Amino acid sequence: MSSFDFKSFWHSLTEEQKEDIASKARTTVTYIKTHLICGRKIPSRERMRLLHSACSGYQSDLTLEQLVSFFYNAH
Repeated sequence: MSSFDFKSFWHSLTEEQKEDIASKARTTVTYIKTHLICGRKIPSRERMRLLHSACSGYQSDLTLEQLVSFFYNAH
């Protein structure tokens, strides 16, 4: 399994794409920027699944395991 850098992925998105992902993950762009791109917080199981679903629309080869790994390896 290759590693996934959520921070780099996030910074590569347009503002519209960020809004789309945040909306689909039932959160805000501000919350993602403040807590998630640096791995400060680990999303709940539900939010992780929503976030994966939203992000995979922009990176189709992203697995749930890669996303989970980003957050747990950041701690």
